[in-house]
Amino acid sequence: MNPFIDLEEYKYKSPDTYTLIYCVPGLRLPNEHIPNSILYNIEEDGELFIKQARSVEIDDDKTLICYDTGDHQYSCKAYWGFRAAGFEDVRVLLGGINAWKENNLEMAQGCPSFIAKSIYPYLPFNSSVVLTKFDFSRKESWYQQILCLEETPFEIIGGNGQLLSQNQISKLMIDKGILLVLHKSTIVHGKFGSLLGLLLVYLGGKTVSVVMDDIRSIPINPAKKTRSVKSGDTNSSFKQPQKSFVSEKNTHYSTNLPNSQKQIEPGRSANICASCLIM
Repeated sequence: MNPFIDLEEYKYKSPDTYTLIYCVPGLRLPNEHIPNSILYNIEEDGELFIKQARSVEIDDDKTLICYDTGDHQYSCKAYWGFRAAGFEDVRVLLGGINAWKENNLEMAQGCPSFIAKSIYPYLPFNSSVVLTKFDFSRKESWYQQILCLEETPFEIIGGNGQLLSQNQISKLMIDKGILLVLHKSTIVHGKFGSLLGLLLVYLGGKTVSVVMDDIRSIPINPAKKTRSVKSGDTNSSFKQPQKSFVSEKNTHYSTNLPNSQKQIEPGRSANICASCLIM
């Protein structure tokens, strides 16, 4: 399933079938929004982010459509939080408010109502999908590759307002030095790590985990040396996959929720992983 939804597809959805969620950082209060939205303030701290996602009270029978101003940073973060909290049908609106305005669609004025939340977290949470830096530090073995994305690597929307094809995105990733074997697991982090993770899902990645905390300044464990590779570094230790970057068989993403919520332990520290691609 494509985790993104473009405006053309969105227009044909009945309002009774989805919940539209405007995702903004911290305590920001916007002065305009797409009509019929609710506001979701995204926490920067990993533990607070998880607590927030576990506290939302929204209809899980409807599609959750997340959007932001247009760079997909916060809408993609919200996507991962909702998926880890057990919401199966979650999409990200391509281009967000920027695309809405470019299509000369009317904006609603003022701040939308806040998303409903319980006093205490009550939803189960898959901590293998969304990680804090503490969860990351406890990984006994590292995944196939760990990627850090600090800036938007390329434009993912074509001139027709639709998401680029899998082959186009895979080529752009390869051009940027992001070489993956999609049938293996990947951990992503960084400012736009959530967006990168969602692109990997779109390409058919087997398992994607997202670290919500900033782990760049954490001391490196000598046993797990880090290789920092800048965009376009042709001397990277990452090898070109033998098969096409886009897997031949499109493996759909699933959170595989556990039966009970894993307890988050106090005290946080982490070690940067081996083979970390930093962009």
